[in-house]
Amino acid sequence: MNQPSPEWHRALAVADLPPRTMKPLKLAGKALVLIHAEDGTLHALDQHCPHEGYSMAQGELEGCLLTCAWHNWKFDIRTGECRLGGEDIRRFPVRVEGEALEVDLAEPDPKESWGKWLASLQAGLHEPDLGRAVRDAVRLLESGYPAWQLLADIAAYDAHHAEYGTSHTLPVAADVGHWMTRYEGSERLHAIAPALEMCIENNQRLPRRAQPTPRAGGDLGQLLTAVEAQDAETAEALLLGAFDEGVPRGEIEHWLFRLIAEHFTNFGHELIYLIKTQELLAEVDDRYARELYPALLYRIVLGTREDTLPYLRRYFEPVADVDWASLTERPEAATHERLAQITEVVLDGETADVSPALLEALAAGVPRQRIADALVDAAAERTLRFDAGLEFRDDVAENWLFATHRLTFASAVREAMDRYDSPQALRFLFQSAAFTHSGRGMDVAPGDEERALQVKAYEQLHSAPEKLLTVILRSSLSSRIKELTDRSLPAARRLLERGGNAHELHHHAQDHCLSEQYIRPIFLAHAIKTWNVGWAESHRLGPPSARPAPLLAALRFLASPLRERRTRGVVDTSIAWVRDGKIPRKLTQ
Repeated sequence: MNQPSPEWHRALAVADLPPRTMKPLKLAGKALVLIHAEDGTLHALDQHCPHEGYSMAQGELEGCLLTCAWHNWKFDIRTGECRLGGEDIRRFPVRVEGEALEVDLAEPDPKESWGKWLASLQAGLHEPDLGRAVRDAVRLLESGYPAWQLLADIAAYDAHHAEYGTSHTLPVAADVGHWMTRYEGSERLHAIAPALEMCIENNQRLPRRAQPTPRAGGDLGQLLTAVEAQDAETAEALLLGAFDEGVPRGEIEHWLFRLIAEHFTNFGHELIYLIKTQELLAEVDDRYARELYPALLYRIVLGTREDTLPYLRRYFEPVADVDWASLTERPEAATHERLAQITEVVLDGETADVSPALLEALAAGVPRQRIADALVDAAAERTLRFDAGLEFRDDVAENWLFATHRLTFASAVREAMDRYDSPQALRFLFQSAAFTHSGRGMDVAPGDEERALQVKAYEQLHSAPEKLLTVILRSSLSSRIKELTDRSLPAARRLLERGGNAHELHHHAQDHCLSEQYIRPIFLAHAIKTWNVGWAESHRLGPPSARPAPLLAALRFLASPLRERRTRGVVDTSIAWVRDGKIPRKLTQ
């Protein structure tokens, strides 16, 4: 890289800076602290401590170590390296010309500092120190570092450190990346910050996870065998070997789809993460695939295989021996009646009828994408039916996050129908149907006041669809819902009442998510991904008034009160469990 030409500026006479003294000075717009060290050397540092900006001239100089008086951060004046604290401090070249001390204020090529700033940002993620990570992110973005690449770096850090493989950091990084278009330069950190915070929440103080030695010659069959045996070391070694041998990314993604299709795991997180990884990789260099996918595979191997548990096993038994390749699509077979029947049975049918209804539709040639759309609608309706009172009950396990997962997984399944060109993709349809149907225990009781409001809203849909959104936002089991709506979404409500530009609503919902309404990163992560899914699904087939349910479900979640701190509840349930033998009931499992 080309070095910039020096820009020497006279600071002061050397005689005005006696040995073992420091002097603050503003020079050409830069605040400096000039130092004459005990050994006779001269130095110029940034006047402001990189921690909180206090004056370094008020600090204590001992030998070559300068200590900030405020929080005890220590810096080597010869290099600017931070010996205790966080970021390094900037050091400026100096020289003596005649009797004057001169300082070079030329700005270096920022790309030369990218590696240093990234390393410092990662140290902030480890410490944990969100402020440090954000400050380094500002430095990177201000110097032209690509914002999508920064998100990929955050996801890669998570991939290398998360204890059980890829965490919520990755989908948050992909989701907030789509929000960055509203901002420019370092202002994009308003969107990026949730990914940084989620990464810190999941990985603070965790060492880098060890990876096995890559093993060449692997294929899908060997991967399936290793994953089924829960042999994480062999599976990851085979995948790393495939990358090193140059197996195309598309083929590796096909393998991962197949592995995930084999079992419904962890509330569907693995499929969601794969879809989000593809979204992220579409914006950055392909090299990040090797950073991200092994950690996803590790998570797949360790995941709870919920399709083998009693609450879901009965859904999959009717299709255990199905020849998926024999189910041929016929576009003309996608009748409205068949799709309506699928939605009805997934919402209100008997467990024994769910898989047969899907199988009959597929056997009749109904395209899998049309079925996936119907399942998204069913999952959205299930979310709209959610009994918000469960959020504040300690005697049951379910809460709002249990509800939103049905919708976000159904959306991932719909995406998989386009991205995974294999008969095995049909497995995902049955996973979505089973997951959504099993959530019916969270529905508001038919006679409940809130449910009555929703039913009334649906009756008004065709004549005035915008009123449906208003009713959902105003319906409540708690006055706090209305308070939250009045405070955080007033413009959105006015927009809905006048039938305005839907993109204005999109921006208001984003602002709501980023306005620190949510305390814990995991709740913010769910708000972001649920809104993105609701927005995307309601717009995919036309205007949202034609398919409002996904958008309504997301809005209702944003407008609902959440109990993010559950310490008292944990105490109560633990006492009941350990002392009295009473375990919280499961309404869906």
